[in-house]
Amino acid sequence: MNKIASLLLLLLSVAHLHSATEEHPVVAWVDRCMEGKMVSAGASDAPWWYIMTGGVGVGKTTLIKYLAATGQAVVEEAAAAYILSAQARGIEKPWEFDDLSKNIAIWIQRDVKRVKLEGPKLCFWDRGPFDPLLYSFHDDQEPCAEILTYAHQAIAECLFRPTVFILAELPVYENTVYRPESLDASRSIHACMEAGYRALGFNVVIVPPVSVHDRAEFILNHIAKEQAAAGGLRA
Repeated sequence: MNKIASLLLLLLSVAHLHSATEEHPVVAWVDRCMEGKMVSAGASDAPWWYIMTGGVGVGKTTLIKYLAATGQAVVEEAAAAYILSAQARGIEKPWEFDDLSKNIAIWIQRDVKRVKLEGPKLCFWDRGPFDPLLYSFHDDQEPCAEILTYAHQAIAECLFRPTVFILAELPVYENTVYRPESLDASRSIHACMEAGYRALGFNVVIVPPVSVHDRAEFILNHIAKEQAAAGGLRA
């Protein structure tokens, strides 16, 4: 797909999702769950940790692996990592258990502790501690105590930069064993994530449906501008 076609697809995707994110009911729900707390745009001491999120099947895993191959520090999606770990322990379908969201939240918190110890100056996260919170809304569930605790902690400790990269829908959507959601469901999740992250105070940057190389360059160029504005990369 050439860049012009990709741009047109992005514009159509944004137009399709605009009405879905405008006045989305997740906004009031986030305000209630987070008690009005939001990320601080002026959190100069926050690590250079960035969340990448969006619907399902939008290329997050591919992009994370590409960034890792180029030497960037990354954190793979906690849900996928937990599911693979559970299956290795003989649990065939861990997503069918009621404690799935709790275990994913705990897994994310382990990742937070690990990355803090490793201390990379720049790190990319395939979803973050706010995604389980927003998924709870999308799935019409009350978030468990662990989800709320870790989301509040991420804001209180300024763990992430106040910019979130949301990947736009790709030209082709494919179901897998681990991705049973329909395209409409993926779009619904995208709208929930976009409105939810805006409600949390994040600056939302939509990553266009171009090649994985161009997506990585798009994100790195955006971050370079933020770093320049902040006076350079800090630990």
